[in-house]
Amino acid sequence: MVAGDSAGGGLAAHVVQRLRDEGRAAAALQVLFSPGLDFTLEHADRDPAFAMLLDWDTIEWFATHALPPPWIELIR
Repeated sequence: MVAGDSAGGGLAAHVVQRLRDEGRAAAALQVLFSPGLDFTLEHADRDPAFAMLLDWDTIEWFATHALPPPWIELIR
């Protein structure tokens, strides 16, 4: 079983994909709580009224420190 919350959810999803793709034993269960998985942000709403925990300036700050340059331009 692999589980994670928020950034840990993204890491857990990555681990399960690596287990699948590299021929190791597959995870029997994957549990993701609020994972950040869609870095295109096509489905994101930038309305501040919907920002529950992080505002967009903070999200962009984390992205610039965690994502390679091609992805940074996609979220702006």
